[in-house]
Amino acid sequence: MTERYRGAELTNYLRPKLKLECVVSDRDVQTIVDTILKHGRTGAVGDGKVFVQPVDDAYRVRTGESGEEILQAHPDAAATT
Repeated sequence: MTERYRGAELTNYLRPKLKLECVVSDRDVQTIVDTILKHGRTGAVGDGKVFVQPVDDAYRVRTGESGEEILQAHPDAAATT
C-alpha cells in the first residue's frame, strides 16, 4: 500500500491480521499454545502474541448447560454433520 505523507511517498507493508480465540480445558492449554507457536511463527516482525487468561464459567445458550463439559463437542453434533 502506497500513501503520500507531507509530500513524500511511503510504502506500508502490512500483513493481514487474524484473531484466534480458543476456550479450552486447563489440561489442554499448553498443547494449544505450543501448536500455535509452532505453526504460527514466521520469524518476521508481526507474528503476534498469545494471551492466556482464565474463563470463570461458560454456558451453552441452547440448553443452559454450564461448566467444563460444554467445551467438548456435543454428542449429537457428529450425527448432524
